[in-house]
Amino acid sequence: MVSASAQTRKYGTSNSTVNWSLNYNGFANGENLQSSDVKGAPAFTTEATASSPVGSYPVLLSKGTLTSGNYQFNFVNTELIIEKALITITADNKSKLYGSPNPEFTYSYSGFMNGEILASSDVKGKPGYVTTATDNSPAGNYEIEPVLGTLNSGNYEFAYSKGWLTIGKAALTITVENKTRKYGTANPNFTVTYNGFVGGENLLSSGVIGAPALNTAATILSPVGTYDIKASAGTLTSDNYLFNFVHGKLTISKAQLAVNAENKVRPYGTANPVLTVTYNGFVNNEDFAGSGITGLPEISTAAAVTSSAGTYDITVGAGSLASANYELVYNKGTLTIGKVVLTVNVENKSRTYGAQNPVFTVNYNGFANGESWANSGITGKPALTTMATPSSPVGNYDIAGAIGTLSAANYSFQFNKGTLSIGKALLVVTADDKAKSYGAEM
Repeated sequence: MVSASAQTRKYGTSNSTVNWSLNYNGFANGENLQSSDVKGAPAFTTEATASSPVGSYPVLLSKGTLTSGNYQFNFVNTELIIEKALITITADNKSKLYGSPNPEFTYSYSGFMNGEILASSDVKGKPGYVTTATDNSPAGNYEIEPVLGTLNSGNYEFAYSKGWLTIGKAALTITVENKTRKYGTANPNFTVTYNGFVGGENLLSSGVIGAPALNTAATILSPVGTYDIKASAGTLTSDNYLFNFVHGKLTISKAQLAVNAENKVRPYGTANPVLTVTYNGFVNNEDFAGSGITGLPEISTAAAVTSSAGTYDITVGAGSLASANYELVYNKGTLTIGKVVLTVNVENKSRTYGAQNPVFTVNYNGFANGESWANSGITGKPALTTMATPSSPVGNYDIAGAIGTLSAANYSFQFNKGTLSIGKALLVVTADDKAKSYGAEM
């Protein structure tokens, strides 16, 4: 009697992979398979094929190639048990940035038989997953562990291979704020703004520590222009953020330099003095020669040699002045035309003792612009006085000049006294007529 133990194989494998274990019973004379004259092997027939689903299938044994001169064969049928094949479900590796939701997890399947794929197999449902990563988990690597979920299959059983979720650092943009300053002043404090915090975080709550390094090529001596303010990591560190830097600009504008017309003074009727300016506001220990300023200002006044006494603006304009580093601000000055001193000379006079004082007169010395009394604009007359009276004895007496009613827009008055000389009066001595006799005494 020839029999075989029931055998198993995996779904999708060939029947030829089955190693049948044969049992031969009924040998005579102490023979066994090797010592007997039995040759060949029985045939196994079953309806099960490689594509047959999991289950138990009858296997019929027949003579096949068995031969023997001493034995005839009886066969006992057996069965082939098709077991589930193993497919491996591998979680696909995923990545996301810190603070973002977990991505949709996906899986790959390996181990399908008979040329099947997921869609053509009898696998239904989908696996679940287990991970410790949440929206707020810090940057790092986290396991994605597949689990059965709603998976089911008549022909397959499942093995699981984990994947990895890599949480990368979120990008934090650090923007250097633009700054301005005047030429010749120290650089201002440089500052930055942060953009890109996630999960409602801010600088204080984000775990970002340290400060960026901010620098520029501009120094206090740098000329007017625009300079990069560059940022680098400095002492900044973060477990969850990487840093992108946006440079800022430092704009150095012109320093203000005052061009001041110097005040001038001249008397009425004289030519204007040379008009000059001073400069106030140089920086970096510069002066005009070292400042890079070129050209000369235009300085002018409306006052002419004939202008009346008073004050006149001295105006300053750019002229040919030019400067790369200074903004030129022009401040007017004042030309003061003072009154000319006109000398009023009291003319000397004379009279005799006992006579009335004569009319006192003056002459003027110092008219400007070719003027005379008539066109000088002077009005009024001086007051002329003396201490001498008709009874004053012979001698010299001062004739004093004073302003009187004199008035002039362009002249002030200086008085030089004169002298009144009182001479002796002529005294006529007349002898009285007398008579006497000859020889008589007088």
